[in-house]
Amino acid sequence: MFVCNSCLNTFSSQRVLDSYIPNCLLHEAQQVVYPDPDDCKLKFSDQNKQHPLNFYLVRDFESFLTPVDDVLGPDAKTHIVDEHRVSGFCC
Repeated sequence: MFVCNSCLNTFSSQRVLDSYIPNCLLHEAQQVVYPDPDDCKLKFSDQNKQHPLNFYLVRDFESFLTPVDDVLGPDAKTHIVDEHRVSGFCC
């Protein structure tokens, strides 16, 4: 990738970048300014809207359906068609 040092746009070839630069220099250069880390923290003033724990763990299970070959009796009111098989998870 070829990067314009003025606006930080990327280009696939040097030829395209060279044709872009004269138009880009008509504008002021871009400057990236990162905020102060202390100002970026999420803070609550209302304690009853916060979670009662210090951390909150979220888990996600990915699964696929496989057919079940179990044969139930003739008087069964439900019939299991597929079963969830876990293929991956993330915390």
